[in-house]
Amino acid sequence: MKDKVTKKQSEEKGVFNPAVAVTAAVIGAGLVAGAVALSDEKNRKKVKHTLNDVKDKAKDIMGNMKDKAQKSKKEIGKDLDELKDRAEKVADSAKDSLRQGVVDAKKAAQI
Repeated sequence: MKDKVTKKQSEEKGVFNPAVAVTAAVIGAGLVAGAVALSDEKNRKKVKHTLNDVKDKAKDIMGNMKDKAQKSKKEIGKDLDELKDRAEKVADSAKDSLRQGVVDAKKAAQI
């Protein structure tokens, strides 16, 4: 029983996954490149400036989107109110027509 387990473990130790190795190499290279780039003070300032620019642009975009959404919401609200008023007028007109039809039918039935 131990021989099978030991044999299986020793076989698994020799397994080499190239995808894992490539991924680890790319990540390692990125970390080294980032560390080298940030070791220079000028590069750190550039990165900080760039990040601040990106943050400011993101805030502007979010503010614009928020304003557009609020304007759209107001316009949709106005349109819904207008449609509601129209629907009420149509419903009132239909009720009046139905009442008049009932009154006319009653008159015709009594004649």
